[in-house]
Amino acid sequence: MSNTTKTEKIFEGLEYMCLIGPMESSLTPNLNCQAFICVDGGAHLKESLPPELPCLTIGDGDSYDKAHDITYPKKKDLNDFALALKLLPKTITQIDLYGLRNGRKDHEIINIGEMLNYLDSHINLQMASFINTESDTWLALNTGTHILNFVGTFTVITLQKQKITIAGEALYKGEDITLNVLTSQGLSNQASGSFTIECQKPVLVMRSQGE
Repeated sequence: MSNTTKTEKIFEGLEYMCLIGPMESSLTPNLNCQAFICVDGGAHLKESLPPELPCLTIGDGDSYDKAHDITYPKKKDLNDFALALKLLPKTITQIDLYGLRNGRKDHEIINIGEMLNYLDSHINLQMASFINTESDTWLALNTGTHILNFVGTFTVITLQKQKITIAGEALYKGEDITLNVLTSQGLSNQASGSFTIECQKPVLVMRSQGE
Protein backbone atom coordinates (compact mmCIF):
# COMPACT_ATOMS: atom_id res chain seq x y z
CA MET A 1 0.00 0.00 0.00
CA SER A 2 1.43 3.39 -1.01
CA ASN A 3 1.91 6.32 1.37
CA THR A 4 -0.80 8.22 -0.48
CA THR A 5 -3.30 5.36 -0.09
CA LYS A 6 -2.54 5.08 3.64
CA THR A 7 -3.04 8.78 4.27
CA GLU A 8 -6.23 8.88 2.20
CA LYS A 9 -7.71 6.47 4.73
CA ILE A 10 -6.33 8.38 7.74
CA PHE A 11 -7.54 11.79 6.53
CA GLU A 12 -10.56 10.70 4.49
CA GLY A 13 -13.26 13.36 4.28
CA LEU A 14 -11.45 15.96 6.41
CA GLU A 15 -11.80 19.66 5.59
CA TYR A 16 -9.59 21.54 8.11
CA MET A 17 -6.07 20.41 9.01
CA CYS A 18 -2.93 21.78 10.65
CA LEU A 19 0.63 21.25 9.46
CA ILE A 20 3.47 21.81 11.92
CA GLY A 21 6.93 22.56 10.56
CA PRO A 22 10.35 22.28 12.21
CA MET A 23 10.59 25.93 13.33
CA GLU A 24 7.62 25.74 15.72
CA SER A 25 8.36 25.35 19.46
CA SER A 26 4.81 25.49 20.85
CA LEU A 27 1.31 26.11 19.59
CA THR A 28 -2.37 26.18 20.46
CA PRO A 29 -4.10 24.87 17.33
CA ASN A 30 -7.47 26.11 16.14
CA LEU A 31 -10.25 24.11 17.79
CA ASN A 32 -11.72 23.42 14.34
CA CYS A 33 -8.61 21.52 13.26
CA GLN A 34 -9.45 17.88 12.49
CA ALA A 35 -5.98 16.36 12.03
CA PHE A 36 -2.26 17.12 12.01
CA ILE A 37 0.80 16.51 9.87
CA CYS A 38 4.11 17.10 11.69
CA VAL A 39 6.94 17.80 9.26
CA ASP A 40 10.32 16.54 10.50
CA GLY A 41 11.26 18.64 13.57
CA GLY A 42 7.61 19.54 14.00
CA ALA A 43 7.21 15.99 15.32
CA HIS A 44 8.68 17.19 18.65
CA LEU A 45 5.24 18.67 19.34
CA LYS A 46 3.23 15.51 18.62
CA GLU A 47 2.85 14.60 22.29
CA SER A 48 1.29 18.00 23.06
CA LEU A 49 -1.42 17.65 20.39
CA PRO A 50 -4.97 16.38 21.10
CA PRO A 51 -4.50 12.59 21.26
CA GLU A 52 -7.95 11.87 19.84
CA LEU A 53 -7.12 13.50 16.48
CA PRO A 54 -5.20 11.80 13.65
CA CYS A 55 -1.53 12.85 13.49
CA LEU A 56 1.07 11.79 10.95
CA THR A 57 4.80 12.52 11.26
CA ILE A 58 6.84 12.72 8.07
CA GLY A 59 10.32 13.86 7.04
CA ASP A 60 13.90 13.01 6.24
CA GLY A 61 15.13 13.17 9.85
CA ASP A 62 17.48 16.15 9.55
CA SER A 63 15.70 17.90 12.46
CA TYR A 64 14.23 14.90 14.30
CA ASP A 65 16.14 11.87 15.57
CA LYS A 66 13.26 9.41 16.09
CA ALA A 67 11.32 7.31 13.61
CA HIS A 68 8.70 9.02 11.47
CA ASP A 69 5.48 7.44 10.26
CA ILE A 70 6.74 8.21 6.74
CA THR A 71 10.48 8.67 6.20
CA TYR A 72 11.95 10.31 3.12
CA PRO A 73 15.57 10.23 1.93
CA LYS A 74 17.71 13.29 2.64
CA LYS A 75 18.66 13.51 -1.03
CA LYS A 76 15.46 14.16 -2.98
CA ASP A 77 13.96 16.50 -5.57
CA LEU A 78 11.35 18.09 -3.25
CA ASN A 79 11.54 19.34 0.32
CA ASP A 80 9.58 17.77 3.18
CA PHE A 81 6.89 20.47 3.05
CA ALA A 82 6.16 19.84 -0.63
CA LEU A 83 5.91 16.11 0.07
CA ALA A 84 3.57 16.79 3.00
CA LEU A 85 1.23 18.71 0.68
CA LYS A 86 0.94 15.62 -1.48
CA LEU A 87 -0.60 13.80 1.50
CA LEU A 88 -3.51 16.20 1.99
CA PRO A 89 -6.99 14.81 1.28
CA LYS A 90 -8.86 16.10 -1.76
CA THR A 91 -11.67 17.26 0.54
CA ILE A 92 -9.56 19.77 2.46
CA THR A 93 -10.77 23.40 2.31
CA GLN A 94 -8.50 25.09 4.87
CA ILE A 95 -5.09 24.44 6.43
CA ASP A 96 -3.08 26.21 9.13
CA LEU A 97 0.71 26.13 8.71
CA TYR A 98 3.02 26.56 11.69
CA GLY A 99 6.82 26.55 11.95
CA LEU A 100 7.60 27.30 8.31
CA ARG A 101 8.69 30.94 8.42
CA ASN A 102 11.49 31.64 10.88
CA GLY A 103 14.33 29.59 9.47
CA ARG A 104 16.41 30.07 6.34
CA LYS A 105 14.97 32.68 3.99
CA ASP A 106 15.41 30.49 0.93
CA HIS A 107 13.34 27.77 2.62
CA GLU A 108 10.69 30.32 3.58
CA ILE A 109 10.35 31.63 0.02
CA ILE A 110 10.26 28.13 -1.47
CA ASN A 111 7.56 27.04 1.01
CA ILE A 112 5.41 29.98 -0.09
CA GLY A 113 5.93 29.03 -3.72
CA GLU A 114 5.08 25.39 -3.06
CA MET A 115 1.86 26.43 -1.33
CA LEU A 116 0.74 28.79 -4.09
CA ASN A 117 1.55 26.19 -6.74
CA TYR A 118 -0.42 23.58 -4.81
CA LEU A 119 -3.44 25.90 -4.58
CA ASP A 120 -3.31 26.48 -8.32
CA SER A 121 -4.07 22.80 -8.96
CA HIS A 122 -6.31 22.07 -5.94
CA ILE A 123 -9.34 24.34 -6.11
CA ASN A 124 -11.10 22.84 -3.06
CA LEU A 125 -8.41 24.21 -0.73
CA GLN A 126 -9.43 27.84 -0.41
CA MET A 127 -7.03 29.18 2.23
CA ALA A 128 -3.69 28.28 3.78
CA SER A 129 -2.55 30.36 6.77
CA PHE A 130 1.19 30.71 7.47
CA ILE A 131 0.89 31.45 11.19
CA ASN A 132 3.68 33.05 13.21
CA THR A 133 1.51 34.96 15.67
CA GLU A 134 -2.15 35.97 15.49
CA SER A 135 -1.25 39.38 14.07
CA ASP A 136 1.66 38.08 11.99
CA THR A 137 -0.11 35.64 9.70
CA TRP A 138 0.26 35.32 5.94
CA LEU A 139 -2.73 34.07 3.96
CA ALA A 140 -2.35 32.05 0.77
CA LEU A 141 -5.68 32.47 -1.02
CA ASN A 142 -6.94 30.36 -3.89
CA THR A 143 -8.81 31.59 -6.95
CA GLY A 144 -12.08 33.25 -5.99
CA THR A 145 -13.48 35.92 -3.66
CA HIS A 146 -12.29 36.09 -0.05
CA ILE A 147 -13.59 38.18 2.85
CA LEU A 148 -10.85 39.28 5.27
CA ASN A 149 -11.24 41.29 8.46
CA PHE A 150 -8.35 42.92 10.32
CA VAL A 151 -6.72 46.28 10.96
CA GLY A 152 -3.19 46.94 9.75
CA THR A 153 -0.75 46.90 6.85
CA PHE A 154 -0.87 44.15 4.25
CA THR A 155 0.81 43.33 0.95
CA VAL A 156 -0.59 41.25 -1.91
CA ILE A 157 1.86 39.11 -3.89
CA THR A 158 1.27 36.94 -6.94
CA LEU A 159 3.49 34.46 -8.75
CA GLN A 160 1.32 34.68 -11.89
CA LYS A 161 0.28 37.82 -13.71
CA GLN A 162 -3.43 38.35 -13.10
CA LYS A 163 -6.21 40.83 -12.38
CA ILE A 164 -7.45 41.27 -8.81
CA THR A 165 -10.23 43.31 -7.23
CA ILE A 166 -9.97 44.82 -3.75
CA ALA A 167 -13.12 46.28 -2.17
CA GLY A 168 -14.34 47.31 1.26
CA GLU A 169 -12.35 48.77 4.14
CA ALA A 170 -8.95 48.97 2.46
CA LEU A 171 -7.08 52.18 1.67
CA TYR A 172 -6.11 51.17 -1.87
CA LYS A 173 -8.86 49.36 -3.77
CA GLY A 174 -10.21 48.96 -7.27
CA GLU A 175 -11.61 46.59 -9.88
CA ASP A 176 -9.56 44.47 -12.27
CA ILE A 177 -6.19 45.72 -11.04
CA THR A 178 -3.42 44.16 -13.12
CA LEU A 179 -0.94 42.60 -10.73
CA ASN A 180 2.37 41.47 -12.17
CA VAL A 181 4.68 38.88 -10.63
CA LEU A 182 6.36 40.23 -7.45
CA THR A 183 5.41 43.80 -8.33
CA SER A 184 5.51 46.58 -5.73
CA GLN A 185 2.00 47.56 -6.82
CA GLY A 186 0.55 45.33 -4.11
CA LEU A 187 2.88 46.63 -1.40
CA SER A 188 1.77 48.27 1.89
CA ASN A 189 -1.97 48.55 1.62
CA GLN A 190 -3.95 49.47 4.77
CA ALA A 191 -6.94 47.55 6.13
CA SER A 192 -9.33 49.12 8.61
CA GLY A 193 -11.85 46.28 8.94
CA SER A 194 -13.69 43.98 6.56
CA PHE A 195 -12.60 43.91 2.91
CA THR A 196 -12.65 41.51 -0.01
CA ILE A 197 -10.02 40.27 -2.42
CA GLU A 198 -11.10 38.64 -5.66
CA CYS A 199 -8.30 36.90 -7.57
CA GLN A 200 -8.02 34.91 -10.79
CA LYS A 201 -5.05 32.92 -9.51
CA PRO A 202 -3.66 32.18 -6.03
CA VAL A 203 -2.20 35.15 -4.13
CA LEU A 204 -0.34 35.67 -0.86
CA VAL A 205 -1.63 38.31 1.55
CA MET A 206 1.16 39.26 3.98
CA ARG A 207 0.24 41.12 7.17
CA SER A 208 3.12 43.22 8.48
CA GLN A 209 4.63 42.27 11.84
CA GLY A 210 3.42 44.32 14.75
CA GLU A 211 0.35 45.60 12.92
